[in-house]
Amino acid sequence: MEKYTFAAETIEYLGMIVSHNQLSMDSAKLAGIRDWPILKDTKGVRKFLGYGNFYRKFI
Repeated sequence: MEKYTFAAETIEYLGMIVSHNQLSMDSAKLAGIRDWPILKDTKGVRKFLGYGNFYRKFI
């Protein structure tokens, strides 16, 4: 990973794609939500809600 990039159109930062006027989720994170296993206990529900709460801007 490079320490710096000059004149980049987009950059990935903390699991998000940052561009000129837009902030979007990384496609790997979207795949993680899409392929989430069926929830079977309260611990799994809490984990999913925590994950969803972090990315609530994009949902």
